[in-house]
Amino acid sequence: MSTSLAISNDYGLTWKDYGLILTGTDSPTANKITGEDRVGVIVRDGYYYAYCGRYRDSRTILARAPVSDPGPGKWMKDFQSKWDQPGLGGDATGLARGVGDRTALWTTTGQTLTLGWEHGGITLLSSADGINFTQLREPLMYVGAGRVSWSRPGPTELIAYPVFLDAKTGSTQLSNSWLLAYMYVQPNEGMAKRYLVVRPVDVSVSNSPVTPQVGVQLSRWYNATMHDRWSTTEAVPPGNGGAYQVEANLGFLMTAADPRRPSVELEDCESQQGQHQDHVLAPKGECERNGYQGQRTAGFVYAAPQPGTQPLYSCYSGSERSHFAAISQDCHHLGKQEALLGYDLKE
Repeated sequence: MSTSLAISNDYGLTWKDYGLILTGTDSPTANKITGEDRVGVIVRDGYYYAYCGRYRDSRTILARAPVSDPGPGKWMKDFQSKWDQPGLGGDATGLARGVGDRTALWTTTGQTLTLGWEHGGITLLSSADGINFTQLREPLMYVGAGRVSWSRPGPTELIAYPVFLDAKTGSTQLSNSWLLAYMYVQPNEGMAKRYLVVRPVDVSVSNSPVTPQVGVQLSRWYNATMHDRWSTTEAVPPGNGGAYQVEANLGFLMTAADPRRPSVELEDCESQQGQHQDHVLAPKGECERNGYQGQRTAGFVYAAPQPGTQPLYSCYSGSERSHFAAISQDCHHLGKQEALLGYDLKE
């Protein structure tokens, strides 16, 4: 693998091809991927900085070139804290494990951001110098440690190739409104049914430590044809058995348990008896005991009320034989309350 550069100044209508700019030290090897690619680029301090994936050790490496002259021969790699290795054939020092190659510049703080895979999900890392990164304590999206497989169809969902862009401009120069985009495959479906998911992410800066740091929206979807209400933190593709429509937003679930206070891990589960499909949001371990199949970890709620939280209930509609979640004791007049799941975040 190697990298060439092309630049467009008219939003992709026309391009200038600069040719090959980055190659690795590996020799081509039969039946093995070698070299360097998967490049994420940001602009900072008058340079293009390219974060590249290196196959021989699965590390991310860093190269840069002046914005004024980014052609072949102008790119240099970071090697042992010096920019003295040529982009074409030079060596580079690998960044810390967990640092990904999809990067952006957060203009609010001047930090370089990258996405990685830790804690069983997509995590965010930040750096003041673009080289030394600190990982956010909580993942942006929780998938579940040890549960994800590229073998499709598979019993679990698959999330891959995450990137983030500014919600207003679509660039990698980020304001406080982002878009997180990734490839998504539902449980028990193959690659032919993969989707592109784009999620809005709103961020803010605090002068003091905040816990929790991340919340993912819990929504309730309704399929009138299937008489199914689905309470989930994941995107619901339009082709999933019919037309699911968003019925209510139910607050936010934490993507990691709060280490200071008791919490409950909630699973998104499914059961299909005959032609009827029923989704249920339940504490971890309850799905299997009641004949449901766990699809994903939806997130975490507090076991007791906390400032800025609200009660989250498990409800059931006997007429539609459908479980669902609600934030009111009367289950929004759609069914009867079965249990208190915990307390999720209002915002």
